[in-house]
Amino acid sequence: MKNYKQIWTALAVFLFISNGLMAQFTLSGSFRSRLEVRDGYSTLLESEDKADVLINQQTRLTAKYKNDKIETFLMLQDARVWGDEAYFGDNIIPNTSATTMHQAWAKYFINPNLGIKVGRTELAYDDQRLFGNRVWKTHSYAHDLALLEYEDEAKGMKLHIGYALNNLNEGTKQTSHLLDKSGKETAYKSKAYLWFNKKTEALNASFYAILDAYQVPDMDMNDGTITSNADKTNKLVTVGPFIEYNKGSLGFEGAFYYQTGKRTYALGNLDEGQELGMDVNAMFWNLGLKYKMEKVKFLAQWDHYSGTAWDNTEAYTDNSFRVYSGGGHKFTGYMDFFGVVIADKTKNRGLDDYYLRANITFSEKSNLELTYHNFALAKEFSETVTDKGLGSEIDIVQNIKLSKDADLQLGYCVMLPSDVMKEHIFPVTDAKFAQFAYIQLAIKPTFFKSEQPKPTN
Repeated sequence: MKNYKQIWTALAVFLFISNGLMAQFTLSGSFRSRLEVRDGYSTLLESEDKADVLINQQTRLTAKYKNDKIETFLMLQDARVWGDEAYFGDNIIPNTSATTMHQAWAKYFINPNLGIKVGRTELAYDDQRLFGNRVWKTHSYAHDLALLEYEDEAKGMKLHIGYALNNLNEGTKQTSHLLDKSGKETAYKSKAYLWFNKKTEALNASFYAILDAYQVPDMDMNDGTITSNADKTNKLVTVGPFIEYNKGSLGFEGAFYYQTGKRTYALGNLDEGQELGMDVNAMFWNLGLKYKMEKVKFLAQWDHYSGTAWDNTEAYTDNSFRVYSGGGHKFTGYMDFFGVVIADKTKNRGLDDYYLRANITFSEKSNLELTYHNFALAKEFSETVTDKGLGSEIDIVQNIKLSKDADLQLGYCVMLPSDVMKEHIFPVTDAKFAQFAYIQLAIKPTFFKSEQPKPTN
């Protein structure tokens, strides 16, 4: 209790001081609870399986401070499922909740357009295909990195150059501690990227260049044990443009990303003497057409994630496009069957996602989103399974603005799987009807805000 009093006392003093400075300070919160009925969410269930009903909650406390030379941002986050920390008698039932400093960064302005940002931060660029904060997830997603940011709003130009280096602890020597017991990477060892963006009244265009490095394990082929080889990494490069154009009621959106470099094999698939890296030659593209009316917005889009053919004779080549830091929920259906890493969910065959979306505005406080997805493998599953169709998903989402600080969202989704999906991708003997429903309440109050005073002569 004493520690809590000290924290609140320090915060009160800080609020009092900042109110009289040439600075801006904002203290805000976010309380998001979501009731979910998972009756075929993210995987197909057997007919006798029962739906799982749960409530997850994400709670955040955010503090922002900015003056003419520095900017700081702190976000404390608690993410949990209701009941994962409960009391039974005098004991606490073990829990899986996580209270973390989700974001904590500071930025120093070299000049008004150029700054250096260091710390833990979410990354969300453009449509969030390659860099997303995954706001749907209870825990969300952030990176520890350093950023050089050039932003000139007058010219509509931005350039971000970032670098991250990951370790799990402060060690005394180099180790492969970013690998699990099977030798699979649990996180990138390092990441470097460049994002250049140019905006005009109608055009939003970006270019990405991303380098991810993953540690490579050594393996004793006699007993299968993993040994440290931390100085060796496989490097994966992703490059390409994103373009968005809107003029009047018509709009266009497209992207093309190419991946090359090396990717680590699953250790269980290795032969004696085989290298722990395969060459990557993969790509992603999407094409979207938008049409806007007074009350209705339409979107027709095709997303293509390349896959590896079943008869690929080049044993060291992988043609499956993978995204590790992007968002998945907003693209490949709200039932999350294909997640972020599409290749892992489709047995490396890739994915074609054709979808139609209509967003209907009833009033300033209410809108309805209707989406239809048709999924197919990018490559045939096998020599005998040549039908690439996976099925269809229908997503219905109602958004209601209760007040300035409170929003309600209701969703209902169904998956209509094909035989290929039921027998080979998410194999079940007797699949039940796959559906998912949720109700989400989000309240985001601003506790305190000090506006920057106007300078006096």
